[in-house]
Amino acid sequence: MEVALVPILLGGGIPLVPAPASRTRLILDDQRHYPKSGIMLLEHAVA
Repeated sequence: MEVALVPILLGGGIPLVPAPASRTRLILDDQRHYPKSGIMLLEHAVA
């Protein structure tokens, strides 16, 4: 699974999963930072 975090000062965002969602353990595999935009790309594996 890849998740991109886009920093915002004010406002809302789109939920990653609809509520109610069951908990799943994730392990961070890799991360990338894009300095121009401030976006963080996080790559996870499901445990």
